[in-house]
Amino acid sequence: MAIPFRASRPDPMFLYGTLMDPDVLGLVLARPVVRAELTTGWLAGYRRVYLKGRSYPTLVRSSGLEPVRGLLFTAPGQCDIRRCNKFEGEEYEAVRRPVSTATVTMVMAWTYVAAPGSAESNRAWDLDEWRAQEKASFMSRCHDWLER
Repeated sequence: MAIPFRASRPDPMFLYGTLMDPDVLGLVLARPVVRAELTTGWLAGYRRVYLKGRSYPTLVRSSGLEPVRGLLFTAPGQCDIRRCNKFEGEEYEAVRRPVSTATVTMVMAWTYVAAPGSAESNRAWDLDEWRAQEKASFMSRCHDWLER
């Protein structure tokens, strides 16, 4: 599902997985990412788990008390949205959810969740663990895939 645009500018995007890594985000967007484009955000009512059989995560609904910490990409451009949609592919669908930041109680943002039929595991996903164990091989595969 493509992320729609408002007439003046697109809504922000909530990044919670591999796209939180600046190397991955820069590769996917095919441009350097300026830190001012990102701010820490929290998404309540979900938890981050591995997508079954993959090294990357998805979000599943959860009544847990701790929200998912991620990054709010505050002003993605049309090219950014297209490239993220391609990167996420058919395993994910875009949904709008309320995200809070240190300065804003709530902002509606797009995020990607597992598409119907994509199985998730119960195993929690951790960015630092992913970086240590999976990032190098993921970056190689990601670069090849994005060039297609």
